[in-house]
Amino acid sequence: MKKRSDGITVINLLPRFKFPHTIARKLLLRVLSHFRFKVESVNIVFMGDRDITHINVQYLNHDYPTDVISFRLNEGKKVEGEIYIGVEEVKRNSIFFKTKFYDEIKRVIIHGTLHLIGFEDNTIKKRKQMKELEDKFLKISNFD
Repeated sequence: MKKRSDGITVINLLPRFKFPHTIARKLLLRVLSHFRFKVESVNIVFMGDRDITHINVQYLNHDYPTDVISFRLNEGKKVEGEIYIGVEEVKRNSIFFKTKFYDEIKRVIIHGTLHLIGFEDNTIKKRKQMKELEDKFLKISNFD
């Protein structure tokens, strides 16, 4: 859980869940650099239903697990923020959408990063735009 010189810290709270930290870092950096943002300090935290539900209740007043929650902690082109990933919800989504689990993990990392730089998904049009960007970054990010 050591902060790297790139300013990105990946934290895994689920011992049985394995996802390459380097891929999480590369996805975050690819999205940020595409939109000409840089990292000040970003934490990516993989967690279970209980923890993500707690965050969802505390900050968004939603009493259920979710796949990703992002918080931007500053303004400007150097990003300081946090991305919380609900691994169990992502797993359920991968089954529902018939996608590979790791591809769905990558999608929510991209999704969370887009939120950090100001993209929203609170309308049908904005959700469509974010989905298209997620698909684009998934397609160009084949570094398994």
